[in-house]
Amino acid sequence: MTAAVTAPASAGHALGPADAPATLHVFGTYECLHCRLAWPALRALADEGRARVVWHHFAPPGAFPHAGAASAAAEAAAEQGAFWAAHDALMQAPAPLWPEAAVGAVAPHVGDVARWRLAMQGDAARARLAAQRDAAVALGVRGTPSVFLLTPAGPDRLDPADLDDADALRARLARGSA
Repeated sequence: MTAAVTAPASAGHALGPADAPATLHVFGTYECLHCRLAWPALRALADEGRARVVWHHFAPPGAFPHAGAASAAAEAAAEQGAFWAAHDALMQAPAPLWPEAAVGAVAPHVGDVARWRLAMQGDAARARLAAQRDAAVALGVRGTPSVFLLTPAGPDRLDPADLDDADALRARLARGSA
């Protein structure tokens, strides 16, 4: 599990203060209902400064057929500094998240739509997605969401049942940093 905490910053997208008392590495996909349910609590921890949340795109093979299109849309938006706006739009977009729906959710958040559409098919976005997938595979991630916690007390993998409960996450962070 230690590999999760040493994943390069370029492999994921970080939200929250760099000096937060804990870091959460989240492996997920926009098509996953549990990822969508967990996201508000995870985002709250970052917004409160309790944790730095690092999002890594990962879709278990065969489980989410449209995950690649949504992830590519978010990664391409990152090239224009709009990753988190795209991420939140995709988390809130109605399911099912068909490729056209992903494009429609993200397009209003990017400045240059033509450049963004090209970037979705580009090598840079593909390379970032591959790096995130490889990090997940190296950790043995098989399902989503998978969350790894790093605190001064050490790394730990969080129980998926606690991820959509902000109070449970706050308590777990408090225990981990003790």
